[in-house]
Parts: sequence; C-alpha cells; structure tokens
Amino acid sequence: MTETLPTAATGVSTAAPTRGRGYLAVQLLLLSAGALVATGQMYLPLPLLQLIADSTGGTVQAASWTVTAFAAGYAVGFLVLGPLGPRVGYRGMITLGLGVTAALTLLAGSMPTIQLVLVVRVAQGFAASAFGPAAMAYITRHFPAHRRALAFAVLTSSFLASAVLAQVGAQALGDTQGWRAPFLTSALATAVVTGLTGLLLTRDVPDRSTRPSAAYRGMLAAATTPRLIPLFLVALAVLFGFVGLYAAIQLINPLDVAANPTELLTLRASALPAIVLAPVLMQPFSRVPPGYRLALSVTAAALFLVLAALSAPTVGSVALFTVLLGCFVLAIALAAPSALHVISANAAHNVSGASAMYSFWLFLGSTASAPVVAGFAPLGFTGVSVVFAVVMLLGAGAALLSARRSPNAAAATA
Repeated sequence: MTETLPTAATGVSTAAPTRGRGYLAVQLLLLSAGALVATGQMYLPLPLLQLIADSTGGTVQAASWTVTAFAAGYAVGFLVLGPLGPRVGYRGMITLGLGVTAALTLLAGSMPTIQLVLVVRVAQGFAASAFGPAAMAYITRHFPAHRRALAFAVLTSSFLASAVLAQVGAQALGDTQGWRAPFLTSALATAVVTGLTGLLLTRDVPDRSTRPSAAYRGMLAAATTPRLIPLFLVALAVLFGFVGLYAAIQLINPLDVAANPTELLTLRASALPAIVLAPVLMQPFSRVPPGYRLALSVTAAALFLVLAALSAPTVGSVALFTVLLGCFVLAIALAAPSALHVISANAAHNVSGASAMYSFWLFLGSTASAPVVAGFAPLGFTGVSVVFAVVMLLGAGAALLSARRSPNAAAATA
C-alpha cells in the first residue's frame, strides 16, 4: 500500500510520449506485478508465524516481529531511497530494488534462527521500498496524461491486493511445504518480475542535476507543517488497523478459524472483491469532499472492525465474520486514495515531501501492529480489535479536524 504521490514534484517532467495501448498495458501489468511481489513480502509471514517459530526455535510472538522488521525497513527506505529516483533513473530504481529484494527474500527463507530472519527482513523491507516511489514517478514520466488516472488506480489496487494474495499463497504453500517454500517461491517470482521490468520498461536518462538534499529538506519541512501533522496520524492509524487485523486473526484465532485451513483461506481471499469494488465505488463517493470522505472511510473501517469482533462471541458465524471483515477492507481501500487527495491539497508546493512523510507514517503504523497484537493478546480478539478501532477513530478525528481547518482542501473536487 505505497502512497507516494505522482506529481511534478517528483523531479521529473509530467510530459509523456504517446505510447500504443498494447505497450502501455504491458508496462502497467509489469508495474502491477512489481507492486504485488514488493509489498506482498511484508504480509508473507503472517500465515506462517507458528511454522517459523517451530523451525527457528523462537516463539510465535518473536516470529510476529518478522512483519514489524520488514515494515520498519520499508518505512525508513521511503525516506532514504525515494529521493534517489531522479539521479538513478526510475527503471533502474525499480529493477535494482526488486533484484535486491529477490535475493534477500531467498536469504530470509534460509536463515536458521529467528534473530537472523529478523535482521534480513529489515534489509528486505529497505530494498523493497525502492519500488513504490519509482513506479509512481515512472507512470508520471512515461504514461500519457489521459492514461495516468487509470494507471495509478490499478497500481494502488495492486499494493492493496498484495496483502491478500501474499497471505493466500503463503498459507497454501506453507500448509504442505513448510514456511521456507513460500519465501523461495516469492524470491523466484520477484526475480522473474525483475528481469521482465529490466527488459520491457522504458529506459529513462538519470537527471544528475536533481539533488537528493532538496528532497530531504522538503520532507523535513512537511514533517513540521502544522496542517499536515493530523494527516500523519491518519496514516499511522490506517495500516496499524489493517495489518493488525490479519495479525490478530493468526495469533488470537477468533472462532477457531486459524485451525481450519479452508475457512482461513476463504477469510483471507474474501478481501479481494472489496479491493476490486473500491475503485468502482470511488466515483460516486468522490462527490463527498476528500477531507470528510477520508474521515468517513476511516470511521466506517473502525466500526466494521468492532462489529466483526463483537460478532465472533455473540453470533459465532464465520460467514458473518468474513462479510464484516470484507466491509472493513473496503473502507480501508476507499480511505487510501482519499488520504492521497487530502495530502496533495494541504501540501501546497511541497507535495513530494508531504507524500514521502505520509508513506513513512503509514508503514510506521504497520510496524507497530504485530507487537501490539502480541502484547494485548490476553484481552482476546474483541479487546485487541477495540484497541485498533480506538486508534482508527482517533485518526478519523484527525482527518475531520484537518478538513475543518482547511476548507479549501475539504471542498476540493476529487
């Protein structure tokens, strides 16, 4: 779920040469595949925590830090690697980031102890973070203006879908082949995508005149801009709840669903229709001003999470639980583009720095989610869900505060 905004502030021209539809489709397919394999690495261990713990001599709680370690590297990588895109070239950043990620994925799956797995996962997340900003900027540079909206929508949906597909694939392989097989398979898939992007994406000439120091100053300015600070709290809350939900399902096992591979696979796969539906609903939903749209989406996500948590002990229906979690995912999928719009409207001339800081806080939230689940596990799934819901409601309140303080942003057209 990478959220770097595609604008001229990335340091590249927004003009793009005209491309045939077929070639554009191939490029978009490759970028979508890159989003799936790069961001999907973060969610890959979630169905494998018990298997990782048993194999490496650690505990399930220690294994849950594999998600945190990757997310921490990913968050920091946004700040460090994002500004290097213009100097290295966006195709170069994409292929380099994916190539190193493939190698580190293979290495992570071969580590004998949980401590070594965690070290490699930090490096893996750092390398994978190179993809998102470069892919967004690549679309800005190489896609015609009238094709970019669709391209960004497809790419954003791919980032979200990676959370589902990575878990479904990891569970399917892990249940029969052990936890190392999903890492090996993912490494091979990432290597294939790396090769194809290097061959088929358009080469761009690095811009040596662009200084990364200017981008770093922009990020620092964004971090201290009062009207943006509430939006960073929203970013912290969104993935905190999203990743935390799946971690809680695996670690706390509501309705004993984690003990039933078929039900668990269905539960994870059920989020895909919501992710596909989100872009369709965004068009009528866009009539709501983006600031209020963001607050409404995050509030809805928190409420659906609480309803799902309450349904487990009161109704005891896996089917109802699955439907409510699908609604939760849909609300998150609607919140993500709304957050991008609000950040853009509030950032003035510092969109690049603001979006980089937004991405940092977004994945900082996912970094904290698994340890919170482990720490609050004695409260049960309902108690942990309430913790996540409270944080998300605080984020919704911050979005509402930002919208009321910035009427121009709140009233901007979507």
